[in-house]
Order: sequence, then structure tokens, then C-alpha cells
Amino acid sequence: MYINNVGLIVQALLAAGNPDWDRADGGERQAAQVSIISIANAAGRILIGLGADHGKNKYDAPRSYFLVITALVAIASQVSLMYAEIPNHLWMSSGLLGLAYGATFGLCPVLTIEWFGIGHFSGNWGFVSLAPVVSGNLFNLMFGRNLDNRATESKPTIAPPSHALIRGLPSSKELLCYDGNACYTDSIRVSLFACFCALAISVFAAWRDKQRQEPGYSKAGVLWTVDEESPSSSQAR
Repeated sequence: MYINNVGLIVQALLAAGNPDWDRADGGERQAAQVSIISIANAAGRILIGLGADHGKNKYDAPRSYFLVITALVAIASQVSLMYAEIPNHLWMSSGLLGLAYGATFGLCPVLTIEWFGIGHFSGNWGFVSLAPVVSGNLFNLMFGRNLDNRATESKPTIAPPSHALIRGLPSSKELLCYDGNACYTDSIRVSLFACFCALAISVFAAWRDKQRQEPGYSKAGVLWTVDEESPSSSQAR
């Protein structure tokens, strides 16, 4: 939700109590946030890969432990976003969210293999990858509706050209919210709740993975273990 609407968030903070805010400055600040998210996304994928492998090989820690850390980083990003009052404060939210986003998509493919097996990885990972399509659209619709409810029509910054009036093109008026972070705080509360739900699920997954490592642990009741037969054993039967 934040990645798709960071431009609107920057506009809301710049326009807070200032109907004559600089559009060019807003565009530069939007580009800066996108760059921060992209760099943090790449860093998150690298760090989660190195960290999860190091923890697994040296300390025998389940990789799902790092899913808990990822959820905590996502929560921190939403909390910092709620209290950001000027665009200069968004760098922390963008950086933390980029790290969480990159770590999630860097770690989940490996967890999908560990939980469901390599034999059906392509199908299982396909279903996992489709999850953001549904949730992302729902959260984007919620964000847009919340923003529109607080928006008012802005005054045109320049007189529209004559050829635009002749051809019936829209004027430079647009709907903008001038309430600062209050324009989207309700949406962030919902996304923060979703992050806490993700944290709870991550803690449960980490606990189950740790239980599976205990000596004498029975596989009965394990939801995500798939027993696969090798071709040789199948032919032997």
C-alpha cells in the first residue's frame, strides 16, 4: 500500500496547511522516496539471505525466525509513518518498509521449499506470489477511499491553455487533502494491524519449526510437511 501511494503521502504532507505548495518540489521528494525503497529492497534481500543461512548453519536456528524479524521491521515502518509530519521524516518509513519488503520476498521462497517440499515448489510459490494481488488491491482501495473522503478541490495553479478549453481537456484542478498525515492515518492503522497479524503467524511458524528440530518430535499434526517418494523407491515397490 505504501509503495503504491507514497506519492500521495508526500503530497499530503507538503500540502498540509499550504494550498500553494511547490509541485516540482513534490515530484523530487516522491522520486527520492522511491529510490530509498528500491535501495532498501535490494539490501533486504541480501541481508536476509546472508543472515538466514548464517543462523541456520552456525546456530541451527530455523529460517522462520527471520520472518519474525521481518514482521517487526514492517511494524516499525508503519509506526514511523503514522508519526511523520513532514516529507523529510519519510526516509525512515521508506527504508524500513523497503527492507521488510525485500526480506519477505527473499526469504519466503526458501521457506516454501522447506515447508511444502521441492517437488511442488513452482505451484506453491505461484499461489504465495498471488497473495499480494488480492490484499494489495484491497488496501489500495481502502487508502484511496480514505484519502478522497478528506480531499477538497484545489485551485488551478495556472490558467489552462486555450487549446485545452477548446478540446475539452480537464483543467488543472485536482482533489487534494490538506490535513497532513491525518489524510491517511486511518489506513495506516489498518495496515499496522495486518502487520501484527503477520507477526503472530510468523511467531507460530517459528515455534513449529523449532519443535520439528527437537529430538523425538513426531510429524503427526504438522500441516506443511509433504512426504515425497523418490522414483527409485517407488519402482522398488
